[in-house]
Amino acid sequence: MSYLARYKNLNTAQRQAVDTTQGPVMVIAGPGTGKTELLSMRAANILRQSDVLPDNILCLTFTESGASAMRQRLASIIGADAYRVAIHTFHSFGTEVINQNGEFFYHGAQFRPADELSSYELLRTIFDGLDHKNPLASQMNGEYTHLGDILTIISELKRAGLTGDELRAVLDANDAAIQEIQPALTVAFANRLSKKAVEHLVPIVGQARSLATTQPIATITPFSTILADSLDQAIQASLDDNSTKPLTSWRNQWMKKNETGDFILKANERDAKLRAAAAIYDKYLLAMHEAALYDFDDMILRVVHAMEIFPELKYNLQERYQYIMVDEFQDTNMAQMRILFSLTDNPVNNGKPNIMVVGDDDQAIYSFQGADVGNIHAFRSTFPDTSLIVLTDNYRSAPDVLSYARSVIIQGKDRLEAIDVDLNKTLKAFQSKTNDTVSLTELPTRHDEHRNLVERIKAQIGEGQSPASIA
Repeated sequence: MSYLARYKNLNTAQRQAVDTTQGPVMVIAGPGTGKTELLSMRAANILRQSDVLPDNILCLTFTESGASAMRQRLASIIGADAYRVAIHTFHSFGTEVINQNGEFFYHGAQFRPADELSSYELLRTIFDGLDHKNPLASQMNGEYTHLGDILTIISELKRAGLTGDELRAVLDANDAAIQEIQPALTVAFANRLSKKAVEHLVPIVGQARSLATTQPIATITPFSTILADSLDQAIQASLDDNSTKPLTSWRNQWMKKNETGDFILKANERDAKLRAAAAIYDKYLLAMHEAALYDFDDMILRVVHAMEIFPELKYNLQERYQYIMVDEFQDTNMAQMRILFSLTDNPVNNGKPNIMVVGDDDQAIYSFQGADVGNIHAFRSTFPDTSLIVLTDNYRSAPDVLSYARSVIIQGKDRLEAIDVDLNKTLKAFQSKTNDTVSLTELPTRHDEHRNLVERIKAQIGEGQSPASIA
């Protein structure tokens, strides 16, 4: 099918996204709204409208299957040129940048991937050298109790794109905020909580927000902002419920008593351990380098810092990738965001780079890998002139399925719709007539749900039907 024929099949919102090729664009795309077709058609349209080459277009996604599907769809539209468009997962992009620009990585040396055992042995050697007063040096039955936690923290730091020095800078900012906020909180929670406690807590929210004017790492939300948002929600819940229970819950989550019986922020102890972890992190990175090893997260981390340290590398990548598209944007982590910012911060863009991100805050699934749905909000604040396009035509599901799904998803917190009152993400079934039917069964416990499901499967098998249709 030709480009023009496919273009005619697009709905109004899809056409808008395909046609808007200049400047920053954010597409809010729910499930089944035709994202792959949109991305492929937009890449084809860029090549039709501009004089850029196929390899000047960078498409980033999260899975190899997603990248393969996009390339196959694009090949059906533009032919062999589809194999010249840079379509990558973030990790394969990082690998390619490292392989093609070896002079900026590892001094040109050839490194090899580290397995879990190699990483563990390197880290255990570092732990063996810790002072016994180190808060992370404790042992149980000959094993370091914090070693597994540190491996997790190291991975999280890499996914955030942070060095040890950057982590310490964040902790310094945290400590400064704690010193300013903690005395007022200690006074506010000194006595038994009553409804009058709100009067003491409201000014603390404003005080905390005022401390968030500076942050050493742009992609990290300041500690004071997180605390202020959380406390503000607890105050509002307390007023709405006419109860102090939300305030008690907040205090128990954020604070604990010290040796004198005063409430202090738990972040004091946590940050002390993170400082110790930063030192171990530095030694671990050095040990990996000396052993000529790298791990999965290094594919992103090394590119993040190389682009920020070597202007030549960054400018060459900016010159090459003049159009950028990112699928499943809600699943980006901070390190990946820093790559995107580095690719788009050239002054010639005047804050309006040619980047389109496609995502849906309701479909964030990679939080376990450091994904931060807040990146959707950060994108719009970084690029105020972003064109916002919402896809609501669903080509996959029946109306009843969409209706029931929405009744569940709107219960989530911090959704875009709750923040932007003008945004409506309600999905509409493209095919209104369908033979599919949906029934809702409500049961008192999860155990009852499981038993009901088993009984229904048994009944269908007994009738010679396939149980695959059970939703």
